[in-house]
Amino acid sequence: MTRLYEYILAQDDPFEFIYDGIRGHHGEETEKTLTEMYYDIAVDCGLHPDDDFEKIIERMVGQMEVA
Repeated sequence: MTRLYEYILAQDDPFEFIYDGIRGHHGEETEKTLTEMYYDIAVDCGLHPDDDFEKIIERMVGQMEVA
């Protein structure tokens, strides 16, 4: 597990942290890492990036937990 994933999972609300991180609220490196993961999951799971953002972020949290 990466330090970023550990940090995110330690937050009170990892979902909200990821959502804000994708929007650039936690720095460029975090934004880049989370955005890449977001779109990888969207493509791999056949989810629409705009309409299915909640499902995508939930899957991101799940992947971080097993990483």
